[in-house]
Amino acid sequence: MQWSLFFLVPTGRAQAEWMISPEEHEQVFNWLYDLSQKAPFDIKATAAPMYRRIAIERKKAQLAAEGGSAPQGISFQGAGFQYDDGLDRPMKGVNDGNGFLFISHLGDIMPSGFLPVPAGNVRKDDIVQVYRESPVFNSLRNPDLLKGKCGICSYRQICGGQRGRAYGITGDYLESDPACAYVP
Repeated sequence: MQWSLFFLVPTGRAQAEWMISPEEHEQVFNWLYDLSQKAPFDIKATAAPMYRRIAIERKKAQLAAEGGSAPQGISFQGAGFQYDDGLDRPMKGVNDGNGFLFISHLGDIMPSGFLPVPAGNVRKDDIVQVYRESPVFNSLRNPDLLKGKCGICSYRQICGGQRGRAYGITGDYLESDPACAYVP
Protein backbone atom coordinates (compact mmCIF):
# COMPACT_ATOMS: atom_id res chain seq x y z
CA MET A 1 0.00 0.00 0.00
CA GLN A 2 1.21 3.50 -0.78
CA TRP A 3 0.06 6.76 0.79
CA SER A 4 0.63 10.08 -0.99
CA LEU A 5 0.57 13.57 0.44
CA PHE A 6 0.28 16.39 -2.08
CA PHE A 7 1.90 19.73 -1.35
CA LEU A 8 0.29 22.79 -2.87
CA VAL A 9 1.73 24.00 -6.14
CA PRO A 10 0.16 27.31 -7.20
CA THR A 11 -1.06 26.38 -10.66
CA GLY A 12 -4.55 26.41 -12.12
CA ARG A 13 -6.95 27.64 -9.43
CA ALA A 14 -4.52 27.05 -6.53
CA GLN A 15 -3.37 30.26 -4.87
CA ALA A 16 0.09 30.96 -3.46
CA GLU A 17 -1.42 32.30 -0.23
CA TRP A 18 -2.88 28.84 0.44
CA MET A 19 0.61 27.36 0.76
CA ILE A 20 2.01 26.44 4.13
CA SER A 21 5.25 28.16 5.14
CA PRO A 22 8.69 26.65 4.50
CA GLU A 23 8.99 25.99 8.24
CA GLU A 24 5.65 24.16 8.23
CA HIS A 25 6.89 22.09 5.28
CA GLU A 26 9.90 21.06 7.39
CA GLN A 27 7.59 20.03 10.24
CA VAL A 28 5.44 17.95 7.88
CA PHE A 29 8.51 16.31 6.30
CA ASN A 30 9.87 15.36 9.72
CA TRP A 31 6.46 13.97 10.70
CA LEU A 32 6.41 11.97 7.44
CA TYR A 33 9.86 10.59 8.14
CA ASP A 34 8.80 9.52 11.64
CA LEU A 35 5.72 7.89 10.13
CA SER A 36 7.83 6.13 7.49
CA GLN A 37 9.81 4.42 10.25
CA LYS A 38 6.77 2.63 11.66
CA ALA A 39 4.08 2.59 8.96
CA PRO A 40 3.40 -0.63 7.07
CA PHE A 41 3.31 1.33 3.81
CA ASP A 42 5.67 3.42 1.71
CA ILE A 43 5.64 7.21 2.04
CA LYS A 44 5.66 9.21 -1.20
CA ALA A 45 5.46 12.99 -0.97
CA THR A 46 4.16 14.29 -4.31
CA ALA A 47 5.42 17.74 -5.35
CA ALA A 48 7.82 17.76 -2.38
CA PRO A 49 11.31 16.68 -3.44
CA MET A 50 12.68 18.39 -0.31
CA TYR A 51 11.41 15.38 1.64
CA ARG A 52 14.37 13.46 0.16
CA ARG A 53 16.78 15.80 2.00
CA ILE A 54 14.94 15.34 5.29
CA ALA A 55 14.95 11.55 4.90
CA ILE A 56 18.67 11.51 4.11
CA GLU A 57 19.59 13.83 6.98
CA ARG A 58 17.43 11.94 9.46
CA LYS A 59 18.79 8.56 8.36
CA LYS A 60 22.38 9.82 8.64
CA ALA A 61 21.66 11.21 12.12
CA GLN A 62 20.05 7.92 13.13
CA LEU A 63 23.07 5.93 11.92
CA ALA A 64 25.46 8.32 13.68
CA ALA A 65 23.49 8.00 16.94
CA GLU A 66 23.82 4.22 16.65
CA GLY A 67 27.59 4.59 16.30
CA GLY A 68 27.73 3.97 12.58
CA SER A 69 27.98 6.03 9.47
CA ALA A 70 26.15 6.02 6.19
CA PRO A 71 27.96 3.73 3.75
CA GLN A 72 28.51 4.87 0.18
CA GLY A 73 25.52 4.03 -2.00
CA ILE A 74 23.14 3.61 0.93
CA SER A 75 19.56 2.88 0.00
CA PHE A 76 17.08 5.22 1.65
CA GLN A 77 13.67 3.70 1.14
CA GLY A 78 11.17 6.54 1.03
CA ALA A 79 13.80 9.15 0.18
CA GLY A 80 13.39 8.80 -3.56
CA PHE A 81 16.36 6.54 -4.22
CA GLN A 82 15.85 2.80 -3.92
CA TYR A 83 12.58 1.21 -3.07
CA ASP A 84 12.50 -2.22 -1.54
CA ASP A 85 8.81 -2.72 -2.33
CA GLY A 86 9.25 -4.55 -5.65
CA LEU A 87 7.35 -1.93 -7.65
CA ASP A 88 10.42 -1.09 -9.77
CA ARG A 89 10.13 2.63 -9.16
CA PRO A 90 13.04 4.89 -10.10
CA MET A 91 16.32 4.70 -8.22
CA LYS A 92 16.44 8.49 -7.99
CA GLY A 93 13.62 10.90 -7.41
CA VAL A 94 11.50 11.96 -10.37
CA ASN A 95 10.99 15.67 -10.91
CA ASP A 96 9.18 17.76 -13.49
CA GLY A 97 10.61 16.94 -16.92
CA ASN A 98 13.18 14.55 -15.46
CA GLY A 99 11.79 11.05 -15.74
CA PHE A 100 8.28 12.38 -16.16
CA LEU A 101 6.12 14.32 -18.58
CA PHE A 102 2.48 15.34 -18.77
CA ILE A 103 0.12 15.62 -21.73
CA SER A 104 -2.72 18.08 -21.27
CA HIS A 105 -6.27 17.61 -22.52
CA LEU A 106 -5.26 19.79 -25.49
CA GLY A 107 -2.31 17.54 -26.32
CA ASP A 108 0.34 19.92 -24.96
CA ILE A 109 3.50 18.13 -23.82
CA MET A 110 4.63 19.63 -20.53
CA PRO A 111 7.17 18.72 -17.84
CA SER A 112 4.29 18.03 -15.43
CA GLY A 113 0.73 19.01 -14.69
CA PHE A 114 2.15 21.35 -12.07
CA LEU A 115 4.43 23.09 -14.58
CA PRO A 116 2.23 24.40 -17.41
CA VAL A 117 5.03 25.22 -19.85
CA PRO A 118 4.27 23.52 -23.20
CA ALA A 119 7.30 22.14 -25.02
CA GLY A 120 5.32 20.66 -27.89
CA ASN A 121 2.00 19.09 -28.82
CA VAL A 122 1.26 15.43 -29.54
CA ARG A 123 -0.80 16.38 -32.59
CA LYS A 124 2.25 17.70 -34.43
CA ASP A 125 5.36 16.70 -32.44
CA ASP A 126 7.05 13.40 -31.65
CA ILE A 127 6.70 12.94 -27.88
CA VAL A 128 10.05 11.16 -27.51
CA GLN A 129 11.85 13.86 -29.47
CA VAL A 130 10.21 16.60 -27.37
CA TYR A 131 11.23 14.84 -24.14
CA ARG A 132 14.81 14.27 -25.30
CA GLU A 133 15.52 17.49 -27.20
CA SER A 134 13.25 20.29 -25.95
CA PRO A 135 15.13 23.19 -24.34
CA VAL A 136 12.55 23.18 -21.52
CA PHE A 137 13.05 19.49 -20.70
CA ASN A 138 16.83 19.68 -21.12
CA SER A 139 17.13 22.68 -18.80
CA LEU A 140 15.06 20.90 -16.15
CA ARG A 141 17.41 17.90 -16.29
CA ASN A 142 20.48 20.08 -15.69
CA PRO A 143 20.74 20.95 -11.97
CA ASP A 144 23.64 23.30 -12.75
CA LEU A 145 21.10 25.69 -14.31
CA LEU A 146 19.11 26.05 -11.08
CA LYS A 147 19.18 29.53 -9.58
CA GLY A 148 19.28 30.95 -6.07
CA LYS A 149 19.81 28.63 -3.16
CA CYS A 150 18.67 25.60 -5.19
CA GLY A 151 21.58 26.29 -7.55
CA ILE A 152 24.19 26.10 -4.78
CA CYS A 153 22.55 23.41 -2.67
CA SER A 154 24.45 20.15 -2.20
CA TYR A 155 21.11 18.31 -2.53
CA ARG A 156 20.29 19.76 -5.97
CA GLN A 157 21.05 16.47 -7.75
CA ILE A 158 18.53 14.49 -5.68
CA CYS A 159 16.04 17.20 -4.77
CA GLY A 160 16.23 20.11 -7.15
CA GLY A 161 13.18 21.72 -5.63
CA GLN A 162 9.69 21.64 -7.08
CA ARG A 163 9.98 23.40 -10.43
CA GLY A 164 6.23 23.98 -10.81
CA ARG A 165 6.06 25.79 -7.47
CA ALA A 166 9.10 27.93 -8.40
CA TYR A 167 7.38 28.80 -11.67
CA GLY A 168 4.01 29.49 -10.03
CA ILE A 169 5.53 31.90 -7.50
CA THR A 170 8.39 33.52 -9.42
CA GLY A 171 7.51 32.96 -13.09
CA ASP A 172 10.87 31.17 -13.58
CA TYR A 173 10.94 27.38 -13.31
CA LEU A 174 14.70 27.44 -12.64
CA GLU A 175 14.40 29.70 -9.57
CA SER A 176 14.60 28.37 -6.01
CA ASP A 177 11.62 26.50 -4.60
CA PRO A 178 9.96 29.01 -2.25
CA ALA A 179 8.63 26.22 -0.02
CA CYS A 180 12.09 25.06 1.03
CA ALA A 181 13.43 26.26 4.36
CA TYR A 182 16.88 24.74 3.91
CA VAL A 183 19.76 27.18 3.66
CA PRO A 184 22.74 25.56 1.95
